[in-house]
Amino acid sequence: ETISAAVSPDGKWIAFVSFTGTDPALWIAAADGTGARELLKPGRPALRPVWSPDGKWIAFHGVSESSTKPVLAEEGEKPAEKNGNSLEVIAPDGTGHRVLWKPDAAEKISPMGPEPVWSADGKALYAFTDIAPKTNQDTPFCDLWQVPTDGSTATKLNGASPLQGPSMFASLVPGHLALFIDPENKATKIPRLALLTAPFSAAARVMNLPAGFLGGDNQNQEVEGMPVPAISPNGQHVAIAFVPKGAIGHLLLQPTGGGAVQRYPIPAPPATPAKKPAPSKGKPATKKPTAKPVRKR
Repeated sequence: ETISAAVSPDGKWIAFVSFTGTDPALWIAAADGTGARELLKPGRPALRPVWSPDGKWIAFHGVSESSTKPVLAEEGEKPAEKNGNSLEVIAPDGTGHRVLWKPDAAEKISPMGPEPVWSADGKALYAFTDIAPKTNQDTPFCDLWQVPTDGSTATKLNGASPLQGPSMFASLVPGHLALFIDPENKATKIPRLALLTAPFSAAARVMNLPAGFLGGDNQNQEVEGMPVPAISPNGQHVAIAFVPKGAIGHLLLQPTGGGAVQRYPIPAPPATPAKKPAPSKGKPATKKPTAKPVRKR
């Protein structure tokens, strides 16, 4: 079973994660599916492969054994410590494997966070680390880091103040960041979206999502999972797809430089045709005999 994949910049290769036994393993294959081979040694789980802009490296998250264990203890108690994911790179031929961020580092790369993002020049990676909440009543914050691929010291880009939201609701392209803050706001039921521009140390511009964002007047309406914002490759727009259960979904489009929020309905999927009832296994019904016409002489 393949759970994630990335095509090389020249379109000739595919890096993908597929289960080998019980662990997700990193593989590479030609674009036509031939020549598949595993890049890492057995027992080295991996997730979210991403190619460098020049196609010479593949970045990915290594998965530690404890990174899938629960973060929070009982309600009101301090969360238990755990390892996070590692941040690693490897060449497509399997050489040059390096661990840039260790899973037991003081700041943890979240297993639920977004995939690594390459800088435009391919010399660094951007990664999020989560700041564990003190109790399970608190919203987790996160930090954004620039991690050089040559192994030198990483730089925290947001300075001393953490980003006020969990990394699992973040989207990043070089130069622009979108992040949900107050994603579970108990007062309004409407999350807010923070938009930041490099160097990311300045105050975020907060986008208050319009009333009715949760699918109309009913703010308590159940939804098909919390949406994650997506930024266009040129960094000019951020999009959010929101699909309430049993209602028409909407795509919200917001210019990152400010401006009116555009809202587009998401067409409902075509209805599945009803299945014909299976034939009865009982005794077939007997047809009534029909009278034959009588010919006149």
